[in-house]
Amino acid sequence: MDTKDEHLIDLLAMYCLQIDELMKYLTPSGKEQITFTNDVIMKDLRNQLAHNYDSVKKEMLIALALKVSNKNSILEIDKRIKYCMENRQGN
Repeated sequence: MDTKDEHLIDLLAMYCLQIDELMKYLTPSGKEQITFTNDVIMKDLRNQLAHNYDSVKKEMLIALALKVSNKNSILEIDKRIKYCMENRQGN
């Protein structure tokens, strides 16, 4: 793997950790709306990234990146953000 690819894999890993952190703020109904991943997958991946980064299967990161960047996944996220903004407390 060349240096450019290694940097991309590192970036994917950081984004996966960030997604995992942000998923903690979702309500149970919010998590149900996000179908491209789930708590079990993200928790397992997060633990691997945080505690054993060198042994993480790069294919797993790439597969998640492809799912997240899928048009339907982005639409799911956009809909959920819109719903949250319309229904947030304090409006």
